[in-house]
Amino acid sequence: MYGAVVDSMKVYFVGKVDRQLVKRAIAVASQLIKVPAGLEIYAVESPRKFHLVLRRLPYATQSLVKQAFSLNKISFSTQVRGRKIIVLVLNRAMLQNPDALVGLLLHELTHIKQQNEGLTDYINQAFQKAFLSKVAHMHHPRFSADALVKTFVELGLISTLLLKDLYATTALIESGYERYVVAHYKSRFSDNKLCQAPINLRLLHRLVRRDLDLLVSAARVEAYVAAVFLPLCGMKTKQAKELRKFIEMCYPTQVKDCEQNCRPLMRLYAKEFSYSQAFCNNFFKVMLERFIKEIK
Repeated sequence: MYGAVVDSMKVYFVGKVDRQLVKRAIAVASQLIKVPAGLEIYAVESPRKFHLVLRRLPYATQSLVKQAFSLNKISFSTQVRGRKIIVLVLNRAMLQNPDALVGLLLHELTHIKQQNEGLTDYINQAFQKAFLSKVAHMHHPRFSADALVKTFVELGLISTLLLKDLYATTALIESGYERYVVAHYKSRFSDNKLCQAPINLRLLHRLVRRDLDLLVSAARVEAYVAAVFLPLCGMKTKQAKELRKFIEMCYPTQVKDCEQNCRPLMRLYAKEFSYSQAFCNNFFKVMLERFIKEIK
């Protein structure tokens, strides 16, 4: 692991990483969004090197990071005990387009910015009030209370990550950074290692009535697509259309199914989106109602 100081940031390179490419991306991103003081950035060659970064993080957060990492949150940001950390796991497609790496940096910097502004508090409070508090009292004739709680806590985590990504992506588009947003997601969906194997969502949704694990699998796939698709669905630009094509290549049969299953969420996003406690509450209500409907 090699470390360097770049404009007051501590940047660590893990594995065989193009250091100049990363430094240039940091320089561009820092001109577009304010970089917090003392930021630590870890640029990682591949997921195989991830453990080298994990052991440098505060122990109290390692289990949470592992859980997020398992949910396709390959690159992520976190704040713990005053430390502000961004981990970038690089892929080949991203390295071929400098705008993609800038877009990823902007995305993670926006997460930190929104957390500092209190948006994460809104999300966590809404999750507790509109989602988790309801789960504790759930009953079902085919599933035990423990199984329901375990599954719905995981669904809540997936929903929380989705909402955070929706907020970050929407904010970047509103700031005029669509070019970098599209490049970032285009690189992600054109990378075979990140692009999941095709999943028949219609079949999954029929089977979840017997297997709660399948409900989680379906939710992961749909959240992965919805986090990108919702903020771009109203945009008619050439870049947005190209990104949809890439998503359809990655999930050839699932985009329309995902749109159908996420229709209540799409309506909520289109009509009521705001950076408010009320929207967060309504978001988790919609997600909970949808998951409950799946297992009836």
